[in-house]
Amino acid sequence: MSLYKNYPIVLVPIEGKPNHEFTLKEGLKYYEWYLEEMPRRRSVLQSFLDFPLDFSDESLTKLDKWMWHNLESEPGNSNLPAAECTSYGIDIAYYLSEILIKRRPELFWKLNTSKKSVSAFKPVIVGFNLPNKNYFVDYEKDILGCFENVYSFGAEKKDGLLTEMLSNSIKDAV
Repeated sequence: MSLYKNYPIVLVPIEGKPNHEFTLKEGLKYYEWYLEEMPRRRSVLQSFLDFPLDFSDESLTKLDKWMWHNLESEPGNSNLPAAECTSYGIDIAYYLSEILIKRRPELFWKLNTSKKSVSAFKPVIVGFNLPNKNYFVDYEKDILGCFENVYSFGAEKKDGLLTEMLSNSIKDAV
């Protein structure tokens, strides 16, 4: 049976508008919910895997293969990933973010309040030692963007994507 028929959907506390239209109060509510939801969503993801999410490179490699193997299009719309795949993409982004912060403890979560940003009113990882002090990482945007590129533009599924993303972020943190 297809994964997309079984994977639990991420239900956000503020529905009906995209993040960039949030008020600051809504953004803060979303930020708090996001950070509180992370451990539960990691457990959801873990329940679909036959290997542990133990923050190791091996788990990331296996998760990358699992992610691409289970990516499916939305029934009736082959140009979009299934909603359930979007949910597991968000859960994978949570996990990848946890690994990054564990490996680079100087990095931390912050609510991006820049309305001009594609990640407006979303939790992002900051604290990078770069000249651009506004630099941040938003793995959710990156992973879901890759999913969309596969279905909307015919992009290839890139093996090793998660490891590459983490490696690049760690380099940026030095």
